[in-house]
Amino acid sequence: MKLSSKLLVAAVLLLIVVGPVAAARSSVEVCNRSEWTIVEFYMSPSYDDDWGRDLLGRDVLEPGDTLTLTNISCDDWDLMFIDEDGDECVLEEVDLCGDDATWDITSRELISCIG
Repeated sequence: MKLSSKLLVAAVLLLIVVGPVAAARSSVEVCNRSEWTIVEFYMSPSYDDDWGRDLLGRDVLEPGDTLTLTNISCDDWDLMFIDEDGDECVLEEVDLCGDDATWDITSRELISCIG
């Protein structure tokens, strides 16, 4: 067997053993820096029309509270926050790909988001 054939076989065996490279995962710390309590929080891939489940569950994010989400796949995400008054704030196409991030929810952002 020629050297180039041996290298090709070795490369194929390496790909079989190692397998495909896993997609980058991220974590996000969501910090409520607003003056309102966040009672619901949803996160959905931008291509999906379904919001899925409330990530807070029975909890809420009081002003000053944080929520850490881990193992988030590389994608563009739509986010929806609902405050104590029932006001919805939707942020579209937030890029999160392999980076750890902190999202600060401020009063100014909530006011501008709900119009």
